Amino acid sequence: NTLLLSAVRSGQTDIYTYKIDKQAIEQVTNDVYDDLDPSFVAFPNKTGIMYASNRPSAGAATSDDSLPSKRFNIFMVDNWNTSEFKQISQLTALKYGNARFPSQYNTSHFTFVSDENGVNNRYAGFFKTV
Repeated sequence: NTLLLSAVRSGQTDIYTYKIDKQAIEQVTNDVYDDLDPSFVAFPNKTGIMYASNRPSAGAATSDDSLPSKRFNIFMVDNWNTSEFKQISQLTALKYGNARFPSQYNTSHFTFVSDENGVNNRYAGFFKTV
């Protein structure tokens, strides 16, 4: 009953959910960074939305803090469906290339596509609650 999408609004790309039964849109991220390729995930003791972004770090909120990074990494936002504080965690930290198209593999692993070595390959990441 919920669609997850990345859309451009006022020149910036953010993550949105669309409730089909209520015909309601909710904006999940709201920043100057490009937030792409969203995917719902459920890990032990944590659910959220994984996505690729060119934000420089999980704590960067606006361009007043820092400029967009030259590369994409994988991030996760939890508490996305509550009015409480939305926590963003950085799941990858590539030195070269981009990390895109994240998806959940099992209860403790996720996968993503990276061109860090010059060729697009799918890699596995390990999710831990620390």
